[in-house]
Amino acid sequence: MNNAQGKKLKFWLGMVLLGCLAPLSAAWASTVNISSMLVNTASLTVSITGDGTYSFSGPVVPPAEILMGQYQDPIYTANVNTSGATGTATIYSTGAYSEPAPSGYVDTGNSNPVNVNFSSFRLNVNLSTSLGPISFDAPAWIVNPPNSSSTFDALTNAYTLGWNNSFSVNADINNVSTPISGNVQVTLGGTLTPVPVPAALWLFGSGLIGIAVFACRSRSARRGQSAA
Repeated sequence: MNNAQGKKLKFWLGMVLLGCLAPLSAAWASTVNISSMLVNTASLTVSITGDGTYSFSGPVVPPAEILMGQYQDPIYTANVNTSGATGTATIYSTGAYSEPAPSGYVDTGNSNPVNVNFSSFRLNVNLSTSLGPISFDAPAWIVNPPNSSSTFDALTNAYTLGWNNSFSVNADINNVSTPISGNVQVTLGGTLTPVPVPAALWLFGSGLIGIAVFACRSRSARRGQSAA
């Protein structure tokens, strides 16, 4: 193989490699489904009309994980850190209300890049306050449409996701069923895992490279025979 043929071979191999890797390098330039979301930090604020506002926040140790396509109970439980109150708030997902399991995708071309459907998320709250014990279960995600905001770093897969939802439910207050209303605000932070690129794409790329090498060698061999 002469120098000119070697350069041509390198050129075509480079073009084949670029063609194979382009879908991978551009993965975050288009819509990519999310496999799971690791939650390292979380904050919850629960406001109960006529009662007060309760905050739950802090690092999540060990990190919680939201698995797409699966219901989880619990996902994350936090202790209240509002003075004068004790209790917990638990986020979980369930199919008991005919809501789909969590799903989501990332679109880096969007100002709100992390798009999820957490309509199966519920919030279970148990508090001891000056009014007495309060417990209730409420939807934690507004479906149509969610009032959410998010950020995403394509280099580290780090994300933030926040939303708020109003609710009206029956609560157990001092062992008496009582209608209440309020609002829940949730902020999550951590890293997410995209759905892996199919292995078939790598095999396809390897096959193309092999074909290109074989074709170039065959062409060189034919030219060598012709010259002889």
